[in-house]
Amino acid sequence: MTYAVALIGTSSGPCAVVETGGSLYALSDLAPQLAMAAASDLVPLFENWDEASQGLDAAIARGGLPAPVGNAADARFLAPIQRPANVICAGSNYYDHLAKDFGITSFDKAANDILYFTKQAGSLVGPGKTVRYPSQSVAFDWEIELVVVIGRTGRRIPLADAMAHVAGYTIGLDLTARDLQFNKRQRRQFDLFGGKGFDDSAPVGPKIVPGRFVDPDDLALKLRVNGETKQDSHTREMIWTVPELIADVSQHVTLRPGDLLFTGSPAGVGHASGTYLHVGDRIEAEIGDLGTLGVEIVEDPDSHRVWNRQQLLAAEQG
Repeated sequence: MTYAVALIGTSSGPCAVVETGGSLYALSDLAPQLAMAAASDLVPLFENWDEASQGLDAAIARGGLPAPVGNAADARFLAPIQRPANVICAGSNYYDHLAKDFGITSFDKAANDILYFTKQAGSLVGPGKTVRYPSQSVAFDWEIELVVVIGRTGRRIPLADAMAHVAGYTIGLDLTARDLQFNKRQRRQFDLFGGKGFDDSAPVGPKIVPGRFVDPDDLALKLRVNGETKQDSHTREMIWTVPELIADVSQHVTLRPGDLLFTGSPAGVGHASGTYLHVGDRIEAEIGDLGTLGVEIVEDPDSHRVWNRQQLLAAEQG
């Protein structure tokens, strides 16, 4: 029987749960030996994932499940990972994204290196009304991504061993301020920190599905904005595969349990057509059997404090 792990919000605080068959079971009820460390963040669960996953397998296989604490349809999911050591993103990693969104129809994988950037822990949010509109931007864009959750520490990982470091998969959004990413005031007119590293720019969830239940090479990806399909692709369009990404990025940094690796976005981003997000918009991102990550864009209550480029120019001229 397949299952997933998640973090939900309750009146008494975050609760680590296991989801199977649409029902949610408190980790503390299902596998008490695993629950203490993972009370408010699932990172500790992945720090000994081999043993933890065996314990979950055994608990579910035994049957006689405890009383559920809710169901997946009604739960308030939180970002399942709250404090990872690393949030690493691969850019421009889908052939159809290069072809349809940037007009690059011939790409030599062997002649190019992977583009990486990072996000900070404050970028991570869960489903719901969680994404504050980045008021420093007027070109707020969407990108659906398959996210790898690391389950074993590794550095300079051989390609053949890469998949042994995967704990599971979840859905992510790489939300982007395109006008800041391609900032003409930057010397090189390119800024991944301003464009992609801001608060709430990396929604993840709603759950993490263990790796053995997922074929990362055979997943459909769909993203809708206010019900309209914007991205509709497949992981077969990936340029560098999941094991290739893991092996390559581990040449640069040590991967640790709970780290998140965003694997790139397919075609259909708003920037290609000049269509962007606004306050009140709802995004639904769906990948295979990983579920649906739904977020809503809300107004930033601190937007009146934004010191933006227009103000800066006015101050310089004034």
